[in-house]
Amino acid sequence: MFVSKGVSKISVVLPISVIWSRPHLREKTVKFAEILRSCCIFRVHTLFLFNDTSKKAKEEASLIATYLLAPPYLKKYFPHTSLLRYVGVAPPIKTPLHTVSDNPESALSEPLRVGRVVSCDERVCLLDVGFKIPLPLIQKKKFSVGDLVYVKVVKTRNSYALREIEAKHELVYLGPQLVFLDRVSDLRAKDFVLVELTRKGEDFPKLSQSLPRKNTLVFLGSQEKDPSELYNFTFHYKINVIPKQGVETVRSEEALLIGLSLLSWHLE
Repeated sequence: MFVSKGVSKISVVLPISVIWSRPHLREKTVKFAEILRSCCIFRVHTLFLFNDTSKKAKEEASLIATYLLAPPYLKKYFPHTSLLRYVGVAPPIKTPLHTVSDNPESALSEPLRVGRVVSCDERVCLLDVGFKIPLPLIQKKKFSVGDLVYVKVVKTRNSYALREIEAKHELVYLGPQLVFLDRVSDLRAKDFVLVELTRKGEDFPKLSQSLPRKNTLVFLGSQEKDPSELYNFTFHYKINVIPKQGVETVRSEEALLIGLSLLSWHLE
């Protein structure tokens, strides 16, 4: 199945309360997975999660997101905690890093995958890369057990080994970078076109021709507040992506999916 390489010009800013306001952990987990999957579908560069709730919510969101974005063969290394109780009912992300082969010979054609260091001596580390046995990687720098390393599977004289490789979106889409913000002022937004998604904005068809094809930062609000009430920024564009909505309210994850669809089409 064809999956586009590269990363889009879009990054997203979202308050954690959009997810953590849900009353039950199952709802939080599924909603977060839907948001992450939407970001992956449209190859979002960075997902900025603004902590407008509590330190505990930030820590919980970080663990769940890290688990959901991890390749299936690395999920066994996560702690057995009640916080991950409902990850099994979350929709799978399935980026290229999640759908790699479990056969070393087939993996030779893959641009890269993620490995976890399981043991090291002075010269060689063994990494779990999703096969029946770990494969060796010659250390060019010091690794520790538990480190994650981007590698490529290579053929040796009579077996297989690993070569460390720089992770580049040009090779394969790696998923969104996750950045947690305690203060909105920590966000360096000067190099972005700032877009607020709001029902009070201009209809997207009216603005689409004037939107520059540059790196774009998309802001979503919470259940109670629009982005302009949450973030101390002057937005270049305020856009209503559903000008004729047929329901009373549109959920943030729904607005995100629709907004990413329209903006991705425009920016490509």
